[in-house]
Amino acid sequence: MATPHATGGVAVLLQRDPTLTVADVRAIFAGTASTAAGADDPNDWGAGRFDVDAALASMSCGSDFDCDDGATCNGAETCDLSSGACLAGTPEAAGTSCDDGVRCNGAETCDGAGACAAGTPVDCDNGVYCDGAETCNEAGGCDAGTVVSCDDGNVCNGSETCDEDSTSCIAGTNADPGTTCADALWCNGAETCDGAGSCSDADDNCTAPTDTCDEDNDRCISCGGEGTSCGGSSDCCSGLRCRGGSGGRTCR
Repeated sequence: MATPHATGGVAVLLQRDPTLTVADVRAIFAGTASTAAGADDPNDWGAGRFDVDAALASMSCGSDFDCDDGATCNGAETCDLSSGACLAGTPEAAGTSCDDGVRCNGAETCDGAGACAAGTPVDCDNGVYCDGAETCNEAGGCDAGTVVSCDDGNVCNGSETCDEDSTSCIAGTNADPGTTCADALWCNGAETCDGAGSCSDADDNCTAPTDTCDEDNDRCISCGGEGTSCGGSSDCCSGLRCRGGSGGRTCR
């Protein structure tokens, strides 16, 4: 496979520079060959391993294509075949498009000095604060923003609203005293607003120690307090036992 590989490499170099002589090609390949570690015996490796990429990189240009840097605004680079050097192009006129294809960042244009200047981003703001900040959609148009939420979750201080003039949230009007602000728990009673914007705690629905609350079933479970008649310790409140005496069995 060595001969076809070498022949192909020569063809690539001649495509770059058709004026190369046999001696030129030999010198380029010998000068850019790579030698593997521990394999530097010229009797085994000669000048080293054939490296077409390194050979091309060492050469000067052979055509305008070799000199093109892909940038629009600095003009089209050309190859000076007599010297093998790349020559800079003439910068494009100011305003020439160098658009990157991204719609939302605006249309880029050449600045006349060889650089591509950023465009002006698409402005989607509709000037309305309370409907949120609109954003640019690459597919076209603008996407709606997220509406400003002013509600603080407190029923008792009223309903807050968004104010367009001050671009801020305005406090609501306090709810009347007695307005429910229940927390959905049965055992701690029904909370109500105090008229000053706060939710007041209610009394517990069940009275300790003779009552315990069953939240799942919204009910109070009674137990026997000290001295209460009982049939067994299960009738007594926590910490008490049903004991017999001269007057009968009571919780003690």
